[in-house]
Amino acid sequence: MTATLHVVLDQLVAPTDADLAIASRELARELVRTAPTGCEVAAVVPAGPDAAATLEREVPGLSDITRMALPRRELAAAWQLGVASGAPRGMIHAPTSLAPLVRHDRVHDHEQTVVTLWDLAAWEHPDEMSKMTAAWHRGLLKRAVKHADAIVVPTHALAERLAEIAPLGDRIRVIPGAAPGGFAVPTDEVGRRRALEVPDGCLLVSGGAAPSARLDAAFAAIAQAGSDLPVVVLDAPDSEAAAVADLAAAAGLQPGRVSIRGSLDSADRAAVLAGAVLLVAPRADTDYP
Repeated sequence: MTATLHVVLDQLVAPTDADLAIASRELARELVRTAPTGCEVAAVVPAGPDAAATLEREVPGLSDITRMALPRRELAAAWQLGVASGAPRGMIHAPTSLAPLVRHDRVHDHEQTVVTLWDLAAWEHPDEMSKMTAAWHRGLLKRAVKHADAIVVPTHALAERLAEIAPLGDRIRVIPGAAPGGFAVPTDEVGRRRALEVPDGCLLVSGGAAPSARLDAAFAAIAQAGSDLPVVVLDAPDSEAAAVADLAAAAGLQPGRVSIRGSLDSADRAAVLAGAVLLVAPRADTDYP
């Protein structure tokens, strides 16, 4: 008899967050690679364009694909309300909090549902997201309290904070996050930095203009240090570039000294990290870096 683990891979076929898409891909690949004899990994995806080619490219070796009847947005709303008709039964793992969290019989039917929380933004700084988004995350955690067999988090700090928020008992599991497979400094690192206009020997700062990113504190510390090294900001959305520049100016950093870059692919990110002398990550919440 073959045991099947169904993995929710909505982020690979209908991505809403680049980091969650990468995490979903890497997790699914490793589950396929390390599946014991007699076990297989299948995908669960929302309705939409044929995802077979995408999944075959991103996660080769999947045994099957279960396509839900609803597109991602509608599926997320339905699962938040506990409507999970059409979802597979058995073992389900979600690399995010989106999962068909409903009552199941883990003892007799060997059913199990596990979800993953990467941050607690909806509780720690809900003002930085829409009320609908915050309510959605809170609603899914309430369902997880009722029906999840385990909740995976990437750090012990996040586990401790989650335990304060929700009565999950011993169902919280800490599995540390990691870099994507093959993440390494590329052979053309110098050329990549030149193309990105990122100088060697720079100070890297990660974050956007939201208060939780604490770029104001990072810029103030850099200004007080008295260094004249160029500063490069990573992961700042294009819509926040002007606000980030204002924060740097308010801290006393000259405009020509600070350059702002958005999210980079793995190779470019590795090249930029390799050329920096220091990485500053000023966030103080339990968000996974």
